[in-house]
Amino acid sequence: MTAKQSYFHLTLISLTLLFLVGCNTTRTIYKSSNSKKDYVTINAVTLSHCGCTEIYAESFKDGKREFQIFYNDNLARKTIFKYSKDSKTPTTTSLLATSNDNFTTPFDNIDSKIFSLIDSAIVNKQGIIYPVRRSLYKGYIIATLLQQ
Repeated sequence: MTAKQSYFHLTLISLTLLFLVGCNTTRTIYKSSNSKKDYVTINAVTLSHCGCTEIYAESFKDGKREFQIFYNDNLARKTIFKYSKDSKTPTTTSLLATSNDNFTTPFDNIDSKIFSLIDSAIVNKQGIIYPVRRSLYKGYIIATLLQQ
């Protein structure tokens, strides 16, 4: 095998790995405290394969995930995790954020703060590479399987 062929194969393997792995990056927009057990984080995840950014807010209590809010151009969904004493696997409840007045569950103080921080990050492009459509949500409705 010649040096030229080796270089070609090395380049082909490198490009294949780059394509398979992608160039996804995660940037922390907000972290409420340095606690390792009780805190809230908001992260912007850039997905190079689709040219989009997704935002994840997560709340941890006693080291366990309490809830996660997923936010992108199409929707915002809150998943609540409940742990029983007998199981390490939580049961989940999903709620969809709505910008209409048809919400059945209003935002609590933490939700309002998280959506305010997300809105500010979108406006200021903080940690966000690809634009995210801004939506002014008012509360939650129950998520059905068709909406997830």
